[in-house]
Amino acid sequence: MTEFLFVRHGKASNNLRPEIISGQSNHAELTETGQAEAVLMGAQLKKQNIAPDAIYSSPAIRAYQTGELALKILKLDMPIIKDERVLEMSQGHVEGTLRALAYTPENIAAFEIETNHGKFPGGESLIDVQDRMHDFLNEKTEQHPDGTLLVFSHGLAIRALAGSIRTFTKEQILTEETPNVSLTHISNDKSGPTVHFVGKNLIEQYT
Repeated sequence: MTEFLFVRHGKASNNLRPEIISGQSNHAELTETGQAEAVLMGAQLKKQNIAPDAIYSSPAIRAYQTGELALKILKLDMPIIKDERVLEMSQGHVEGTLRALAYTPENIAAFEIETNHGKFPGGESLIDVQDRMHDFLNEKTEQHPDGTLLVFSHGLAIRALAGSIRTFTKEQILTEETPNVSLTHISNDKSGPTVHFVGKNLIEQYT
């Protein structure tokens, strides 16, 4: 049995303007609040005696920074391995534009945005994200059949994986909550993956 502990990154600069479509925004850095959240998350992981066998992160700056800050608190001298499969969903050509301009009735219909396979030009569908997240899950289960893996990733990517395991609809996936630096626990073995919890806020009482 392989245990996956997915951590959503802390608050980042791209989270400051919710009216803008963020998508991957791999250049976005943690805000001061996000840095503090990452430190608190590290403290909570240490309190729970988390001892990962390997640590992974999306290449996005905000996710990698969250991992670095948490690891300092955990006092772990381990590399953080970047893996593009745990990146946030790409929104293609509409990243950085106003939601109101992109999510028009005409665009929603033309690009079938409300479906699992719908996507903006140059972007990814929900199924695309689920496929790469499952690929990551299965490969790392083979590499660490009895391990515990700490993975710094993104809210929608994490929910997409957890939702596909639980056969959630797209609407259910989009409305589920994964707060900043929340924890999601998924295990996997030959019988398949199991979702234990999604978006648990370990630092809420400290912020």
